[in-house]
This record gives sequence, C-alpha cells and structure tokens, in this order.
Amino acid sequence: MESKPVHIAGSSWQLLRRWTALLLSGALLSACASGPTNYEGVSGGLRSYAGALRPPEGYKNVTLTRPNDVPTLLEGRQVFAATCAACHGPELRGRGLSGVNILPHPADLRAPRIGNLTDGELLGYIAEGVPGTGMPAWKLLLTRSQMEAVARYVRSRTLIMPKDTRTNPLPGTPPQIVLGRQNYIQTCAVCHGTNARGLSPAGRSLQPRPADLTAPEVQRYSDGQLMWILEHGIVGTPMRGWVTQKVIDRQQAWSILRYLRYLGRNEASPDTLPIFKDGFYSQYPVFQSVNNTTPQSVPSLPDP
Repeated sequence: MESKPVHIAGSSWQLLRRWTALLLSGALLSACASGPTNYEGVSGGLRSYAGALRPPEGYKNVTLTRPNDVPTLLEGRQVFAATCAACHGPELRGRGLSGVNILPHPADLRAPRIGNLTDGELLGYIAEGVPGTGMPAWKLLLTRSQMEAVARYVRSRTLIMPKDTRTNPLPGTPPQIVLGRQNYIQTCAVCHGTNARGLSPAGRSLQPRPADLTAPEVQRYSDGQLMWILEHGIVGTPMRGWVTQKVIDRQQAWSILRYLRYLGRNEASPDTLPIFKDGFYSQYPVFQSVNNTTPQSVPSLPDP
C-alpha cells in the first residue's frame, strides 16, 4: 500500500539525523578500511564499487506517484537536507563534508547523466543504495513517499541536456574505433581512465567525479548530445569544451564517440575485446596514418 506523505518535525528530525549519522559512520569506516584501491580493470559485479554504477533491477519503468508540485519539492528538500546533504552537499554536487572522505566519491546529482535516469531508476538508487559505496538503502529509514519527494527534488535540480539530433557521420568500422581509442587516450583517459569508467588516479581526485562513459545513463544520450558535451563541456565540473577550445576538432570528437559507443556495448576491458587483441593494429594501416583508405574487407559494426 502506498504510504502517505510524512511530516518530519521535532523529535522525529532528531531521530532521523541520528540514524543518518550512524549510516554515514558505517560508510566512512568501510571506506577507510578498504584503503587505496587500484580500480582499473575491475569488471563484473565489482564494477559498482569502482564507480561503474548500474541501476537497481526492477525500477526502470516504475513511475512516481507523488505530484511534481511545490509541497512535494519542499518536502523533498527537507528530507534531502536531513539525510543526503552530508554526503552530496547542499548544492547536490557531491561535495558534502562527509562525502569528501568516502571513496568512490558521492555522485554529482546535478550532472546530466543523473538527469538521464528514468524516474524509477533514480528512485531505485535512493531505495536500494549502491553496494560497495557509501550510498545506503534509504528504504530502511524513509517511507516510499519521502523517497519519491527526494527524487522529485533531485530531478528539479538536475541539469537538462539540450535536444540534439545530429548523428555520428563516421562509420562503425574497427579501424575507426581504433582511431577513436587513440584520440580518447590522448584527450580523455587522464580523467576518465583507460576503460572510460572515471577511474583514473587523477579522476578520483576530482569533484565531481568524472562520469563512467560506458554506463547506460550516458549511453542513452544521442550522438548529438554527446558531441554537445565535447563541444561545450559541463559547467560546474572539470569537463571542458574540448572542441570549442580547439583542443580537438569535430572529426576527432566523432571518432572518440565511436569508440565510446563500442565500449558501451561491451562489458569487458577494452584490451580484451575482439578488435583490440594483439595483432589487430598491424592489419589496418589506418592506425598508423589517418590518410590511408579503410580496407573494404573490414566488416561494419552495427550502430548502438
């Protein structure tokens, strides 16, 4: 049965804050006990710990029953301040006083990739938490109504990506993907890591943490939206506008996106994927010279 909105006041607030402090203490102890970790190459079920988060099962198509109105947003802000702000910060940027001591760092809830989650997936993260991180399962403490109010509030603060219908003009051939990887390593890997999962040493020191570019919420962006990010960057984050600042041109940017689309369809580390196994590079001169013609015998990979 759907729970009714709950008003938190007086002693209830004190109890809620005590439970929150207890949950945060456990998260901090877990983070401290684990010590420094090399997250590169982590795969399978442990990828959630490395920051390559996947939405909880069964929530994708769940709809929120709380209306998107002022009372709901006010309650959501109130509950967020009591339970979430210590880690995610009052501005939702993942820079709370407790969050800076937790690895992986709390998510930047205003980032476009959060806005690309369905309402159900956002609710799922709140309710179920994220195993291996400091994010607890708030369903143990909050009512469904309160969690929905928080989801509505977070949604109201999320950056919305502009619609962009451009499609990638480059073919999805192996040589093009290899070239895209080369451009990615030179431009993006220092922050996002060689696996594109936001796990590099430099990336782990940034706030907000670089995105996992293989995650479903990122892969759902259109080609044009991903290009828009490469062109303009994301305000309030270390992500710069690589194209507008003329660090790379659009041709290089499109090749990077081809590589990221390929990674998004595969769970394994890039070095173990079929087209990146030893001996592949020697087959295609395009890796040595971008001016060479792509061999006609190379099969085209389907678009995502």
